[in-house]
Amino acid sequence: MAKAFDATNYDSYLSRKMNLDRRVLLHDGLDDPSRLLFGPLDYQAADFTSLGLYSKYFSVRAAADAEKKGDLRQAEEDYRKAARLGELIELHGYSDIETLLGISLQKTPNQHMQAILEKSGDTAAANLLAFQTELEQDIAHRISSQITPAKLESRYQTTDAWLLQLSFLGMAISLALLIFCGVYLAIRRMMGTSGSHRAGAAVAPVSLGGTILLFASTITMYFAYSSYAIALREYLSAANPRDAYSLLFRFNALESLPANWFDFFRGVNFWYAVIALGGAILAWILCRHLRRTFRHSAPMQPAE
Repeated sequence: MAKAFDATNYDSYLSRKMNLDRRVLLHDGLDDPSRLLFGPLDYQAADFTSLGLYSKYFSVRAAADAEKKGDLRQAEEDYRKAARLGELIELHGYSDIETLLGISLQKTPNQHMQAILEKSGDTAAANLLAFQTELEQDIAHRISSQITPAKLESRYQTTDAWLLQLSFLGMAISLALLIFCGVYLAIRRMMGTSGSHRAGAAVAPVSLGGTILLFASTITMYFAYSSYAIALREYLSAANPRDAYSLLFRFNALESLPANWFDFFRGVNFWYAVIALGGAILAWILCRHLRRTFRHSAPMQPAE
């Protein structure tokens, strides 16, 4: 711990770890937003509690003992040493938590150092240190107020997330209706042609409603998801993923919604199935159209 407080640089390696994770996920085709968002939460963090305890019970106490003995120069040096690590963490940290920790480590030593400077008659330095301490406390208060659950929820609105979930639900209902109509008509045809006209008239409104719902849900999903797609693309193309990491917090709104059992709609296999089903339907419609066209255009055979 003494070596940590004597250090001249601070690096938690978060930026390099995030960049490595991003390269690996892209290489293996695992660039899912959830993995990219929640992966850094599994990183081992520095033992910030031990840093605070060591600063309080060793560095600051040693400086206070020197101050009691009248050795103000040694006390000032010890207080500066206790605050230096906090400055490094505040300046070179990668997260708001590190910034808050750095400010916290500087608070007590700077207050004692300010008192020593006032005793020694260096009023200008004391006033400058007081201004610096007050400024850092304002920064800490602003950061703390921004990371509350209410602030995060207001920062990342869930309106588009709810629209996505509703569009997924609409797609599920519409696909179920269309599949039901298709199976129903196929069974009626297999059972015989009698009543097929009445059956078609009965399922026509249902199939039409399912088609309209499918179209509306698809359009809604496209525009609601566009902001998420832009955020993911910007994160993947950023030079430093740490600087663009906040973009991924938009996906946290999707993860926190109660309708998570619709997550399979976001899978690649589902969309391949939709494309294959849509292609099959288009091919069937085209074949029916061509068959009817050739049947009507075939020359009439002369009657015998």
